[in-house]
Amino acid sequence: MNQVTLCGNLGRDFQLSYTQNGLPYAKNSLAISKRTTKKEGNETITKDRTDWIPLTIFGRRAEIAHQYFKKGDKFLCNGEIYTSVYSDENGQPKYSWEVLVK
Repeated sequence: MNQVTLCGNLGRDFQLSYTQNGLPYAKNSLAISKRTTKKEGNETITKDRTDWIPLTIFGRRAEIAHQYFKKGDKFLCNGEIYTSVYSDENGQPKYSWEVLVK
C-alpha cells in the first residue's frame, strides 16, 4: 500500500499547467516543520528543521487548488509517493520523488 497524509504550509502559489492532452495539473511544495529540544548539561538546545515535500495535483482538483490556495496557507492532503528516474548530463541515473495528491 502506498498512501501518505501530510499537513504543512504551502511554499508558494500553485503553478497550473496542462499536459499535451489538455489535462490540468498543479505543482507546489509543502513545508513541514519540526522543532526538537534536547538538554546538554545546564543548556537546552532547540533546533528547527523544515522538510520540503513536492506535490502534484491533477484534473479539476488542480484548478481548484490553483484558484483557492496561496503561499503560506495550511494544506492537508492525502496521496501516494511517486518515484521517477532520469539521467543527468553525464548519463548517471538520478532519482526524484513527489507526492501525487488524490
